[in-house]
Amino acid sequence: MEGLNFRFSTSEDEILYHNSLLNSPEDCEKEDERGWNEDFIERNTWRVTLTATLGTRVVGFLKMIGGSSTGFTYLQTVYIFPQYRKRGIGRELVKYAEDYMKRTWNGVGVELFTLDNKPMDTLIESEHWIKDGVALKRYFRNGRFIPETRWIKLY
Repeated sequence: MEGLNFRFSTSEDEILYHNSLLNSPEDCEKEDERGWNEDFIERNTWRVTLTATLGTRVVGFLKMIGGSSTGFTYLQTVYIFPQYRKRGIGRELVKYAEDYMKRTWNGVGVELFTLDNKPMDTLIESEHWIKDGVALKRYFRNGRFIPETRWIKLY
């Protein structure tokens, strides 16, 4: 897509990202809210947030955590602002992140968990990720069970 660029997120980008989720409760329902704790963070050696821009406008974000003992980099969040969805931005952002991880970290692959998120499942499957399992998880905000799918892509 012409004019689409990626950069490491600034503190202003992080604030925009979090405010966007607070103002979009329907998107928060799809956020991975498994309650990451300090122990998980400490077992990983790096965290990166990428910002997608179209011209001068911020259009999305991707958060990843890497360096775990499993050898996988974890894609924590892929978020595209609603008005910019269905344009291939999420696909390009995931591809960029995969390439970045291959170049910068000597791991075995990438993993991603989706929570009842059919658009993301469709995107990931079309990029030849492997569905590694589905489990029902109790979602802490409303107590209902929702399917959580684990996807992996090996380098």
